[in-house]
Amino acid sequence: MKTALYQALPALFLIYSTCHAYDDFSEKRSPSRFIISGMEDARLVLKGDLRLAWRDLEGPGGPRLDSTTDTATLGTRSPHFALESARLAVRIELPRTFAVYTAFAFTDVNAQLQSGWLDYRQSWGSISVHGELGLNAPFVADDPEISRPSLGELVYWGQSEAHVTTEVSYSSSALKVMLGLSAAMMRPLASTAINEAAQRRGTIGLLSYSKARPFSGNAPILGGKLGLSWHTVHFETFGFLGELASEGGIDELRNRIAGFTLLPGYDGADPHVQNNSAWWTGTRLTWSPFGARLRIEGVRSRESLIYRNVMSAQVGYVWSIGATSIPRTIELRVRGERYRIEGAGAALSPTRSLRSPDPSQAISWDYDVLTIAIASRLYSTLLWARLEHTLIGEENASADLGRSNASIKNNETILSLELRF
Repeated sequence: MKTALYQALPALFLIYSTCHAYDDFSEKRSPSRFIISGMEDARLVLKGDLRLAWRDLEGPGGPRLDSTTDTATLGTRSPHFALESARLAVRIELPRTFAVYTAFAFTDVNAQLQSGWLDYRQSWGSISVHGELGLNAPFVADDPEISRPSLGELVYWGQSEAHVTTEVSYSSSALKVMLGLSAAMMRPLASTAINEAAQRRGTIGLLSYSKARPFSGNAPILGGKLGLSWHTVHFETFGFLGELASEGGIDELRNRIAGFTLLPGYDGADPHVQNNSAWWTGTRLTWSPFGARLRIEGVRSRESLIYRNVMSAQVGYVWSIGATSIPRTIELRVRGERYRIEGAGAALSPTRSLRSPDPSQAISWDYDVLTIAIASRLYSTLLWARLEHTLIGEENASADLGRSNASIKNNETILSLELRF
């Protein structure tokens, strides 16, 4: 399989093939305000965002109430103020077709390059072409419209990858057809905290694809997508295929999930010789009539011996109050999500299943998440206020073993103020 992947890689450079790839600092989300013009019509554009938040995790917190167990698994239940996001996007735009986009993320202790890529765009009548080369999120990423990432974003497309993508779209009247191909380096597996209010800390998390980094045995992952739009309805299907290495792949599964070595097909004679298949595929349907927006998406994946699926449905409506009024808009959105590891509760031995109720094994749990979000554009496209409450349900029971569910209290509320410039 690896040979086939490497042989297919050059072909991606020969085919122009989009749905519009999601850009967190696009003109739609962050109109250009700070521009320096240079020679030969080049422009230097500065953008950014700053988000401040008040977070509250369910349960008592504060002096004498937080426990060491909570700190280890969730972070803290104490209501607290936090800097959620501080980013700076530096963009060099050349005439007509080429641009260089970068985004830097800052915390109180460090700074890092979040993304950076060479962007190519060209149009010939009804045909538009878009390509990327560099570090960016997978080209199936979509605007979540809620500040809390969706489970699909947390698991699959939320972190940057090193990729080259080619996309083409054809528009005719109300119909639009989009095709895209991608070649990237496989990202390492990791655990991502499910709680936003925990500031990504603790063991209560999901098995996810983390940010791109070099590691031993890293191999390409190939992807494609097809989209159709008709008036306000958009349909998209996508898929990615690659291989897991031992480092950042099989080793992560074995070390993080205690029951992984009990799964059928695991070769105990040689821990490094395991099924290394990795793929994820999904479908997304969006309908946007009269200020409302309905989005339904589903993703299924395989990582070695583990199969997972994520289902999500989101509905929202935007009330426009006035172009000069304060606030400008009021927005209401509700999103329901379901995350499942297939067969996680099945008995693999007389006393064990893949899923364990121990919080240290929360990466093996199933989750149901409901988010209710109210947002308001307070001033122009610069200032936003958001209030989001999320209900998080855990499933760690095993009917085969007669083990009942042991849920935890980790619902959360986040009140945030966001400045985009």
